[in-house]
Amino acid sequence: MKSTTQGVDFTTKQIFENINPNILASAFNDMIQNQDIPKCWKQGWIKLIGKKDIITDYKDLRPITIMNIGYRLLFNIITFKLKDWAESNINIRQQAFTQNRETTNHCILIQALINKFKKKGFILTNIDIAAAYDSIELKIIDMALTHCKFPQELKNFIINAYSNHQIQIEWNHTLSEKFTKTRGIPQGCPLAPLIYNCISQMIIDKIIEREKLPITPQDLDIDDIATLCFADDMSIINSNITLHNKRLKKINRWFKQIFLEINPSKSVTTSLPKPNEALINNTKIPNQDNQRILGGYLFESKLFKEELEKRKHKMMNILNILPINLIQPYNLKQVVTSKTLSQIRHLARNNSINQSQIESFDSSIRNQIKRKLNIDARTPKECLYLQIYQGGMGIPCLEMMTDIITLRSLINISCHNYQLMQEAVNDAITSTFNTKKSKNLNIFENFHHIARKYELKVDNCNYIPQLVNEESLKYHKKCKNFEVWTDGSKTEQGTGFGIILQSKNITTRHKFKLDPIHSNNLAELLSIVYTLRLLPTKSKAKIYTDSEISINLLSNPKYREPFLPLKTEFEFLKKSKNLQITIIKVKGHQNSGNIHVDKLAKKGCTSGKLIIPHRQLTQNQIILKSNNHWIPDIATFIKNKQLQKWNESITLKSRNKFNPSCIFPTTFNFMKSKNISPQQKYAIWRNMHNVHMKTFKQQTHTCPRCNCTGTIEHYSTRCTLLSEERMYAKQQMKRLLTHILQEENRTSSSTG
Repeated sequence: MKSTTQGVDFTTKQIFENINPNILASAFNDMIQNQDIPKCWKQGWIKLIGKKDIITDYKDLRPITIMNIGYRLLFNIITFKLKDWAESNINIRQQAFTQNRETTNHCILIQALINKFKKKGFILTNIDIAAAYDSIELKIIDMALTHCKFPQELKNFIINAYSNHQIQIEWNHTLSEKFTKTRGIPQGCPLAPLIYNCISQMIIDKIIEREKLPITPQDLDIDDIATLCFADDMSIINSNITLHNKRLKKINRWFKQIFLEINPSKSVTTSLPKPNEALINNTKIPNQDNQRILGGYLFESKLFKEELEKRKHKMMNILNILPINLIQPYNLKQVVTSKTLSQIRHLARNNSINQSQIESFDSSIRNQIKRKLNIDARTPKECLYLQIYQGGMGIPCLEMMTDIITLRSLINISCHNYQLMQEAVNDAITSTFNTKKSKNLNIFENFHHIARKYELKVDNCNYIPQLVNEESLKYHKKCKNFEVWTDGSKTEQGTGFGIILQSKNITTRHKFKLDPIHSNNLAELLSIVYTLRLLPTKSKAKIYTDSEISINLLSNPKYREPFLPLKTEFEFLKKSKNLQITIIKVKGHQNSGNIHVDKLAKKGCTSGKLIIPHRQLTQNQIILKSNNHWIPDIATFIKNKQLQKWNESITLKSRNKFNPSCIFPTTFNFMKSKNISPQQKYAIWRNMHNVHMKTFKQQTHTCPRCNCTGTIEHYSTRCTLLSEERMYAKQQMKRLLTHILQEENRTSSSTG
């Protein structure tokens, strides 16, 4: 449980942590069986959180109900127990607050639909439900839970637990008188998002039933998808304005049946290729040329620039209060990254951000750090981006980071386990391949623009895999049980992997070679994936490997790192060939099978059959290649390319008398290992660098009175026009000296 805020009974989280778990579980089970919670747990207080920076109306406040710790702990457990049920039963059109789903998926899906249907016809209305959580009647919750087939006991427990809440409102640091809350899902209750998802499920199911839509849309068709939900926000999409308005009218009527109102003035419509009038209750919904994504939700485009400026301002305030000069130098990059990149990460995942806006962010970070560390304002920006031991400071470059985020986000979604998402992203990336950079750059055009910037080639993998022309495999065809040993190796001669396949009939050995550019981790993972190609259909196999990285990768359903395309291929082969696979970890060089396969992998580095990794990918995954080699780790590739570019730039500027020094590895290791204060480490860093010094030639000063060259001798004796200033300076010095002498005399007399 994340929240530790105390309720009105002042019970702390630590009290519950010290209770015997068995006693606590027994008490919670009794409450569910008795279908209610204690009355004291029905007391809470409402904290008003501003939706905007400037509050002008009560509608700008979001009421968060803070219940007692015991209540929140119990409902956290119930929510956790229901997460698998929600993933299986809540329609895929609702992506909020559900395990293994994100609202960003819908945002990217909508952009893909706009890209595909912008010429044929596309209408999207993002409808806003007025006071969605606060307006729900208890009988509507009952209807929703019944509709979703909740067990009667659990349903009664939830209804009774939500009844007769005694609430106080915090205002001006005091609590109001208690009152009984008669409606609304308590925002702040861990179960509240799932309850609202059940209510939205009723609307989604009605749309599916009345419009005769597929329960799970399989094709990239606007009319089949029909609606996409972002928690309490709902986006209605259509290809025809007449049908669109009819659908809006029906949905509005269905919401009224559960006592919820659509707010037309806060709803937004986007229609292409020309504006159309979307209506609710004969009220026109405002039109926007484009909708952008803020925090995973759709907003009108004009708010996007405002949000960027707000985040930039917030970032500058954070940097202003950070004690940067007291931070250990080699940690500066991590500290600044965590405090600044978080302001823009979610926006970069779903939006193409204008180049000038990103540069403005970067410039603000550089200037603030220069001021905090007293670095010359004219210091080239490359010096701040380079790593410490290369003469820089290693601070983040947001332009580079947002490029990495955009590329990785779309590559990951192209391997999404939801087929429609894969199809949407692959179709959009393929169709925008030859599109030039437009004024209103969408995220898919931006993907290609970034790839070209770093000389990367986009490949939509759909290969016929390399055939295994080995006579020995025919002996395995009728076998159903296998033991397999796999290993990968990277030596000075190259990279390779080996597979030992053992069945009842025979043991076969297979060695393969990879291009030396590939890593040992890729070789070990590819050895497991390729094993599934060698196995006959409907067979069982125990795969023994010493690669803990591969085991963790293939067993993690939330894996979103560089080797995701290979994991996707592994899952596809396992499903399509109906294989039962068990991967077992063994200690390296201690098991006889592992020792033999390790030798086989080393031989494969030089004499194995050549395997091209990306030609094993058949599921239309999007990958990036450089010089016809698959680049799984995009982040490392781009960082190395940028570091090389910055180093070359600094080399050119050094001819103009700018020559940043470097921290030698021995000094850098000394700073990391010695137990000295951050101030001392910072002092060492500054003494080893000259990026903070005024290394440029300074302009010659002139005397303000006679315009002669200004020197100390000229100011102190020669210039006759400065006699008054010299006299004033002498008087001030005399006064200060007199004061000091008097203090010394008093001290000596008191001592005597």
